[in-house]
Amino acid sequence: MKKFCTMLLSLIIFVMPLSAHAMPAPLSRVNSNVKILENSNIQIVSYEAYHKVESNITKTNVTLILKNTGEEALSRFTMGIPSDLLEGSIPVNEIEVYMDGAQQQLTSRRDKTGEDSSFTDLPRNWLTWRFDLEPEEHKVIEFSYETENQFENGIHMVFLSFESLKAWSATPQNIQFTLDFGDTTPYMFSPNPSFPPHEYDGRGRLTWRYYNSYPHAYNEVYYQSMDQLASEYLNAQAANDRLIGDIVEAFTNKSYDKAIERIDEYLNTNTESSLKYELLYLKAISHKSLQQHSEAIVLFDQLDNQYLFGDNGESFRNRIVYEKYTYMKSNQASNVDMYNYLDSATSYVMSSSIFLMWMEEELKSIEPPPTPEPTPAPTETGSLENSDSTSDKDDELITSVNIGGYEIAVEIIFIGILVLIIVLILIVRRKKRRRNRGYLFR
Repeated sequence: MKKFCTMLLSLIIFVMPLSAHAMPAPLSRVNSNVKILENSNIQIVSYEAYHKVESNITKTNVTLILKNTGEEALSRFTMGIPSDLLEGSIPVNEIEVYMDGAQQQLTSRRDKTGEDSSFTDLPRNWLTWRFDLEPEEHKVIEFSYETENQFENGIHMVFLSFESLKAWSATPQNIQFTLDFGDTTPYMFSPNPSFPPHEYDGRGRLTWRYYNSYPHAYNEVYYQSMDQLASEYLNAQAANDRLIGDIVEAFTNKSYDKAIERIDEYLNTNTESSLKYELLYLKAISHKSLQQHSEAIVLFDQLDNQYLFGDNGESFRNRIVYEKYTYMKSNQASNVDMYNYLDSATSYVMSSSIFLMWMEEELKSIEPPPTPEPTPAPTETGSLENSDSTSDKDDELITSVNIGGYEIAVEIIFIGILVLIIVLILIVRRKKRRRNRGYLFR
């Protein structure tokens, strides 16, 4: 069953209508028609595209810098934007081109590239304009267009084509394109894009950058309507259950009080329902939509590590992680608690590359400071040093003196000097006494 669902999802993605974005191409004239000019002398110096993804349409603005790398002047150079992509299934609308401060007049010409070309995704027609470009001259071209956003089964895809880059001369110095989905959430980008972005702002902007290199020929970026996926899953799993149908209808119509009431009634009488956790998820989202965040968090806690919504389960688990983390953040939980929760959640967020990018950036922003090491207890190193220095000084004291080849202790010399002083004092006193006696007998 799981393998069948995976194959079904892949088939849905393959056949679903897409939102596509067109890369301009150098062209050569074939009577009133045109074909792609391979090995052109014109180089793309820089290509920067901004794709604003709205609810029903995507608006694209491009700034393109060209350079003539040839040695001979091109009197008239033809350039074009495809009028449609993917075998005409996706029309490119509202095309406007500006060059040298003036809007260019566009002419629709049929494509006559031919089957022997290396390019595969060719439009029926090209919207073309012509201009002069001297050797080594640069030209700045700005153009814009719109495509309709279409989706199926809750999954959208933006299709980016860069195949025609190979027709231009040399290697582009700078290629940059940004998809801006507005203020959205990181868990909606699933399945993964063909090639992960080089930069993600944590909300709705995905950016790819290439310097002196080519991007891949195609990049497919998917995004989901989580509420629609949940509703369609429940309807598919309980197609004949009228009560489930009523719950989904109330939820889809944003009658959240009614949806909560119906879910409680259903689970009270169907305690062993195989859709219990999916219904609790719908109930949690209903509470959150009514700004009843604490009630929603209680339900999200019950859904941790539960298997939800079949093959799309990881996307729903990612949303639960996101909702719980943002609730902690809005309630000023400590960085340590938020870090520990988000870090533990990485163990079961396995394959969603953009959601993992968001988690890694959040973990960096709230990483707690390292735990300080305990201050070591004071030691008696100082007193030992003092005693050592004292003993060194004692070792340096003179303990004996060499006199006439004999080592005589300092103490003996000191005693001898003291005795000599005493003897001298006694001799002096005796002499004074003798003098005094002589005066008496004169």
